[in-house]
Amino acid sequence: MNRRFRKGSLVIAALVAFHLGTGAAPRLDRAPRPVEESTRGTATRLPQAWIGTEAPLNDEVVPRPFKLKGAGIVDLGSAAFLFSGVATHFGRYTADGVIDLGTFSIQGTFTAADSDTLDWTAQFGIGPLGEIQVTFTFAGGTGRFAGASGSASGPVLLDPDFMFVFTLEGTISY
Repeated sequence: MNRRFRKGSLVIAALVAFHLGTGAAPRLDRAPRPVEESTRGTATRLPQAWIGTEAPLNDEVVPRPFKLKGAGIVDLGSAAFLFSGVATHFGRYTADGVIDLGTFSIQGTFTAADSDTLDWTAQFGIGPLGEIQVTFTFAGGTGRFAGASGSASGPVLLDPDFMFVFTLEGTISY
């Protein structure tokens, strides 16, 4: 069986080599052919409609998938919220916020690994299985997150000491 496998492998390798041929290899025995005048520059020529205008750049803001994992603590004495974790587009991050006890919403800021910030608000509710659900809504920030928007939601696990963990998914545009 082992001998058949080796022979079969050699045959397959030879077939691949013959199929690819030597067309990609440069020929050293003759000089390269010059590019014909009619094809010169066509790869970089702008369409006629763009002449006199700036070429469009890919600066369009599109929603991007966003995942956020974190853990932290709620300080009911000062109505503060502190947590940290890892997120797409952030890397490692820290976050803080203040609880509005009237609306039970939180406003705060994520600080990404490169010190860019993203402002957010969070709303809480009860999920379909009775768990606590949170939705973060993003609204601007600094650096690459200036003008950012989007949201992420998911369950929050809260223990009796007011420590929590969460994993959220959503989209962000920036």
